[in-house]
Amino acid sequence: MKNLGYVIVFGLSLSFGYAQEELAPLVKPEVDETQVMFRKTVWRRMNMKQKQNRPFFSLNGEVSRLLIEAVDEGLLTPYRSDSCINFMPDIIFVSNISVEREENPFVGGGFNSGGFDSFGDDSADQASEEQSDEPRQESIPEDLFSVLYLKEDVIFDRNRSRMYNYIRSLTLALPRDAGSLYNPAGFEKPIAHFRYDDVIALFRGPYADKAIYYNNQNPGQHMNMSDAFELRLFNAPIIKVSNAQDLDIRQIYADEMAKDPMSVIVIQQKYEYDLMEYESELWEY
Repeated sequence: MKNLGYVIVFGLSLSFGYAQEELAPLVKPEVDETQVMFRKTVWRRMNMKQKQNRPFFSLNGEVSRLLIEAVDEGLLTPYRSDSCINFMPDIIFVSNISVEREENPFVGGGFNSGGFDSFGDDSADQASEEQSDEPRQESIPEDLFSVLYLKEDVIFDRNRSRMYNYIRSLTLALPRDAGSLYNPAGFEKPIAHFRYDDVIALFRGPYADKAIYYNNQNPGQHMNMSDAFELRLFNAPIIKVSNAQDLDIRQIYADEMAKDPMSVIVIQQKYEYDLMEYESELWEY
């Protein structure tokens, strides 16, 4: 009977330990530089509007909204490039998430701007004219920033004989389909770059209750966005692999894409398969 009690206590302690392990945040082991057998830097483009990426873009819980709010609150630092070396000044960040609007003299003035109801008072007309001369900054809605770029290092660890993906930075971008109202330039516009480690610390710390990866299949099993990134639950095709000319896929295969624009999909898949094949056959060379 005494031995049975020990078994029960041991079983409960194991189950409690497993529960604690499941709740712990996911952290990949760091690869020692002496054990790095292969390394490549890869850039990926993540479209939040795709079905697989929608959990990162739930209503009022969009990852873009969280990043912008964190910068406004001073909890996250934006950078000028994905190398994350030079800080981005606040004035530039505000300019990147805003669009200039010409003041409409009819807005706010009603018919006063035309002289009606002003009873001969020229001060209203003068104030309206002065206001219309100065453009104002209008913030772009956070849910329009639906593109995220990922820069990551793909490292083969000779000690564990497997490949690891370490995301180094995230880049928030405004897509060209945001409309001429908010993106008059008509091309995809990078907004700011963030250190991945800073973003993960934010999602696991101050924003732990906000950074929710929404589980559509089982609302009782939502997870933190940081764990979703580590589990690679997103879909982000490769757009660039480190090379001497620093060219992306579209620049390298411009001639092929001119003949068939859809060939880029096949090329992106080939890059993915090449990395997988390299990992599985590395020790055979």
